[in-house]
Amino acid sequence: TAGELLVEGESVSCPALVFQLLLFLCKHPNQIFSKSELYEKVWGEEALSDDNTVMVHIHRIRERIEADPSDPKFIVNVRGLGYKLVKVERQELSAP
Repeated sequence: TAGELLVEGESVSCPALVFQLLLFLCKHPNQIFSKSELYEKVWGEEALSDDNTVMVHIHRIRERIEADPSDPKFIVNVRGLGYKLVKVERQELSAP
């Protein structure tokens, strides 16, 4: 189902699969997942090797939660390995 995110005090709507992908990453902070692993875990089926679905959804998450989506701080790419959600301490989130 679609979800609502609270980003810097603002409510941000989030389509269902974008929300499910973010939720999965939140449940596994600092763990690196390949695009194929993410696709299989969130979409529930085997990933096609040339499919950009995960990258597109990661981009959509970044547009919603990152101050600068082109320089992400929360969902980062680990070159050659995949993506991970960087665990941020609460005080870091509220710092100016």
